[in-house]
Amino acid sequence: MANSQWYSVYKLKFTLAVQDPDMPQPRYHTIVFVETDVDGSGTKFHVIGDITSGMSYESTTFHIEVNSQPLHSKGVLGYTKALNFKLE
Repeated sequence: MANSQWYSVYKLKFTLAVQDPDMPQPRYHTIVFVETDVDGSGTKFHVIGDITSGMSYESTTFHIEVNSQPLHSKGVLGYTKALNFKLE
């Protein structure tokens, strides 16, 4: 839970809608999520795209839907000081 001094940092895994039949199963899309608000919203950091068309880094506003079907797991990575956390 976010508070005024520290933000929780999570590793979230989401089930892929379409699995690659040539790769071991199951596979997940993994993001790093920093919870900055008490309502559970914050910023997600991840890579989007694929190897053939190109990949890029993205950080966007995000809200965790705990009961969302594609959310596979949510694990605490640690905490970051709120004063040191800023997006550029």
